[in-house]
Amino acid sequence: MYAVLCWEILQQQFSACLPGVRPVTIGRRDTCDIVINSPMVAAEQAQLFCRNDRYYIRQLSRNVPLWLQNEYELPYRGTVALRDGAQLTIGTVRTIGSVRTLGTVRLEYRSMQIKAVPRKIRCSHCENLLDVTHENCIWCGTSLAFGELLPLHAST
Repeated sequence: MYAVLCWEILQQQFSACLPGVRPVTIGRRDTCDIVINSPMVAAEQAQLFCRNDRYYIRQLSRNVPLWLQNEYELPYRGTVALRDGAQLTIGTVRTIGSVRTLGTVRLEYRSMQIKAVPRKIRCSHCENLLDVTHENCIWCGTSLAFGELLPLHAST
């Protein structure tokens, strides 16, 4: 099971491959696997992990809310399974009259159901190719959370 997390900040698009072999931390802190540089995001906002071919998200912040589908606020340490296309919103949700205004950081979870097919991932630092089962590049040590997942026919 492979997945991608996509988000936009100030009209700039970002995405990260979720390797599934270990939990991935999302937050503003430089030590997070997926760093989202926005004041709306907590230093350690959430954790994504894969169990039994399904991805889950766990809320790690006590102070910055994490919303699923703009409807359900995930409580601190709360965990929920994600479906393909799940919309996540980080930040405050306010209701003004009948209009809901949401935080400025919105993420989308996309799953890729590919089983028993060898895949390669390109290291974002040294550009070497590795099997997607690695969590860090064996040549330079860089996390592969931001590596480029290559199409099935790619061999270079």
